[in-house]
Amino acid sequence: MLPPIRHVGIVVNDAEKTAGYYSSVFGIGPFNIQEFEYRNVIFQGKPTTGKLKIAMAQMGPIEIELIQVLKGGEYYTEFLRQKGGGLHHLGIYIDDFDTYDKLLKGLTDKGVEPVLNHRGRRSAFAYLDTQAVDGVILELFHMGKSD
Repeated sequence: MLPPIRHVGIVVNDAEKTAGYYSSVFGIGPFNIQEFEYRNVIFQGKPTTGKLKIAMAQMGPIEIELIQVLKGGEYYTEFLRQKGGGLHHLGIYIDDFDTYDKLLKGLTDKGVEPVLNHRGRRSAFAYLDTQAVDGVILELFHMGKSD
């Protein structure tokens, strides 16, 4: 039903330090590190904002994303508090809004609700909480040219 996983999201305390370690020890990288401020994101049904430092690198067909919370980011800080960092989500890229909408509706119809989501004019994402069955969070992600 779902396209292949192409992205691994890891919540960390320090994105630059972790990126440096992954590069020097495992040869992953180079990492592109940027700060990202978000708004108009829905967390558990309520609007939220935050600021993150994101480090991205390609590892074969998989994109590695390191996520550090700089401000807000309750969803990620709660994960850090409970688990101390580590694998947070697996990302599935969706090519178009129609497919994204159909997949999201099909999953919500099966009881898999988005915990954190956003929809803009040209992009959308939804973190789907599968932890109730000891699963890892799945992220559906569609990105157009600009938002």
